[in-house]
Amino acid sequence: MNTEYAVRDAREEELDTLLTLYRSYYRELKGYGINYELDEAQLPDVLRARMKSRLLLAAVAEGEDGRLVGFAFCAISRLGREHRCRGKNSVGFLQELYVVPEARRLGLASRLADYARDWLRGNDITTLSLEVLCGNPAGLAFWKRQGLVPVATICQQNLDEGDHPWKRM
Repeated sequence: MNTEYAVRDAREEELDTLLTLYRSYYRELKGYGINYELDEAQLPDVLRARMKSRLLLAAVAEGEDGRLVGFAFCAISRLGREHRCRGKNSVGFLQELYVVPEARRLGLASRLADYARDWLRGNDITTLSLEVLCGNPAGLAFWKRQGLVPVATICQQNLDEGDHPWKRM
């Protein structure tokens, strides 16, 4: 039996379910190499604020049984006064998008991404940006199929670990 899914704005009463989904998402990110730690004490307030903000989109994918199986968080980011992107001083940034493993390959990630794009267009934003972890080639392939192109590489260095070339100068 095929389940129908709806993509819509998240509701504040769904916070507990979103927290559970977010923790699953974060465990996957750890497997892809993210080196940030999740601050569990802050997470509920952060997600609640995202759901209330006019500059942030909190969207969910919901099955006909009422079960949430994915989410997307998208923000409007203001550029510095000295920058413009396609004539605008703001860009859209898809902060996070997640679909539970058992609901993947059903087009839900694409639908969540489209929902975010529509929200951005409705806010007069013409550019969408996002980050993909280097350890997630499937994610990069997905976003390339969605029409996004890599424009930068983010590099990090843990400054409190080991010997670094700049220390030897």
